[in-house]
Amino acid sequence: PAGKAEAGRRLFPILAPIADRVKQDAYIRQLAGLLRIPERDAQMELQRYRREHIAQQGAHARTQSPEPLAEKYQSGEETKAPLPPQMVPSFGGTNTGDALEHHCIAFMLGYPEVITEVCVILGASDFWGTETRSLFSLLASVGGPRSRSAVDEFLATQPEPLRQEAERLSAQFAAQPDLDRTQLAKTARQLALRIKRQRLKDAINEITYLQRDAEQTGDRETGRTLRQQAQRLTLELHKLDATHVLQT
Repeated sequence: PAGKAEAGRRLFPILAPIADRVKQDAYIRQLAGLLRIPERDAQMELQRYRREHIAQQGAHARTQSPEPLAEKYQSGEETKAPLPPQMVPSFGGTNTGDALEHHCIAFMLGYPEVITEVCVILGASDFWGTETRSLFSLLASVGGPRSRSAVDEFLATQPEPLRQEAERLSAQFAAQPDLDRTQLAKTARQLALRIKRQRLKDAINEITYLQRDAEQTGDRETGRTLRQQAQRLTLELHKLDATHVLQT
């Protein structure tokens, strides 16, 4: 029993941030089988972990601080605990948020002059992918005139996993149209705003889900805290939508 509890403590922090409910349920089923416990028990434990985690740390609890992530990559340490092979579901694909993150990082790599535009709107915590979050932190830290040669020189000093991910994203979005400075800035802002909006919507949906669960289980204090967080994020989303309208 102690070993099962310890395994759950290690894996729930990995499962909790998964926004795709179908994927998360698939992982939970496999986790329950791995630990030989009822699936419902695994779901309840995950929900309890998420309620406590979000209530304590707020709407951004699902993200790690960018500084430790960058330090781990720079030191060559593993940046995320791998799931056991049997817990990886057979279906693949990326969700909207993942695709936007990849496109944004590729755009920043291809046009380093837009890095400042993106950083005005986004922070590292808006990137939920480990690699994209670390790449954003690194690109944001490039000093001096931000040119392709400067970015390439900076990336050359980074660990191989980050270099490979940067090369993969650059190749994936290599066919970019020719844009002038004004168009580049506008496209960068639109990409950044779309990511910000997507992450706010994801956070609101997640918190609303947890709020309903807390209220159904009679945890009124947690439900009230989560409701306040959802209201604050909804207001932030409305303000962002107004900004998006002005900039399109």
